[in-house]
Amino acid sequence: MSLRQYDARFLNEIAAAALTRDDVAMRAKRVAEMIREASGCFWVGIFEITENEASAVGWTGAEAPAFLRFPLTRGITRDVVRTRKSAVVNDVLKDSRYLVAFSATRSEVIAPVIDAVGNVVGTLEADADKVDAFGDADVQFLDQCASRILPLFARAAQV
Repeated sequence: MSLRQYDARFLNEIAAAALTRDDVAMRAKRVAEMIREASGCFWVGIFEITENEASAVGWTGAEAPAFLRFPLTRGITRDVVRTRKSAVVNDVLKDSRYLVAFSATRSEVIAPVIDAVGNVVGTLEADADKVDAFGDADVQFLDQCASRILPLFARAAQV
């Protein structure tokens, strides 16, 4: 991924985009596009997490994911919700937890969006078309982005 835009100013722009008065889908799409452009990933998505399910809120890239909703009984997202920590899979073909959303995906990072009381209310997902696409700095960047998009999740605003 490209580190050219990983600075405080960019992270503040992400936070501001998540707070606009547009509807949630428009804000989520805008935030996803900003992160995709900054990172060089081919796809970025934002998912809301409920007790039993992950649901796509907004995404960007050439196409929608294969699963707009999926149960939290399987997949890498399940483990992110359980551990409250980002998951990095630098070769999805070697990870049995990976749910194939795009045939071009070779690496993926899923970062949790955590509310004020420690609940995972969403995830930020970034896909790359190369094996070993994500390093520590990339994961830190995506974690920082995830911490700034909490306003996209209505449940979190009520806490």
